[in-house]
Amino acid sequence: LEARTQTLVRIRSRRRMTFGTLIKEARVAQGLTQREVARDARVSNYTISLIEDARRGVTIRVALRIMRALGIDPEYLNEIDE
Repeated sequence: LEARTQTLVRIRSRRRMTFGTLIKEARVAQGLTQREVARDARVSNYTISLIEDARRGVTIRVALRIMRALGIDPEYLNEIDE
């Protein structure tokens, strides 16, 4: 959990970003695959890929499940650019 917090502090200190960029940077920083995040968030790895590449929108429900899978506080949604 501490490593996740450090990762998110580093990510948050950067500019505002898209949701896809946020989850990709958090996933890569934690050494997780799209498949692992998808499994934990109960979505397909194709869905994770589309979201990370900004080729698909995301509902709040799915966003929260992905964020929970990555240990990201929902407060980070305030840092997201559309």
